[in-house]
Amino acid sequence: MPIPVGNGDVVQVLIQGSIENQQCENVIYFKSQAADTDMLLHLLAEIAECMLAMVPILAPSYTLERIKGKIVAPAVGLESEWTPGEGDTVTGADAGGGLPSFCSGLISLRTERPGRSGKGRMYIAGVPEESATNSILAVDSTFYVALAAFAACMLGKFKKKDIPAAGDYEWGVMSRKIGGEKPPFTVNGFSPIIEAIPRRELATTRSRKVGRGR
Repeated sequence: MPIPVGNGDVVQVLIQGSIENQQCENVIYFKSQAADTDMLLHLLAEIAECMLAMVPILAPSYTLERIKGKIVAPAVGLESEWTPGEGDTVTGADAGGGLPSFCSGLISLRTERPGRSGKGRMYIAGVPEESATNSILAVDSTFYVALAAFAACMLGKFKKKDIPAAGDYEWGVMSRKIGGEKPPFTVNGFSPIIEAIPRRELATTRSRKVGRGR
């Protein structure tokens, strides 16, 4: 059943995968720019398109499993879910080995809001071993190129429109300081992203270390 999203509603999206057979998650936020009749079609499937373009260059230790979306502001609403289709490549296919599970590619997010409340980060797991030297990603490595392409794909699909249409969303950061500690958040905690910058420095995500979980 299609899940509708109201104009101005904020959707929390969970990208779920696994790395080295343990859970690996990304939580990101979007705000509808106009009423949408189908969250799966206009939001989750569009995010999946950006993710699926990146998966083949990741280490074989990573698998994309599903993408979930749930309305979290101004009230908690229904949840929708995207799952891979037949023929989708969901497991990394890089021929070399991967870096440890807690090593990630980093995308720095900057929004319209100044200060720390207007910044965010997105960590991408499954970094191929040959992509980095001394903790720095090579600018011409397939992983860094794909990281930049993923950021551009997301911004291209989910940037604020001057004249929004049904099904348009903007990618943003939810400030827990402003919007609240847990859903339902207040909508003013959301700020639209204006820059998504792939970093060359490797990041660490300790919760992805084998034996710890996410």
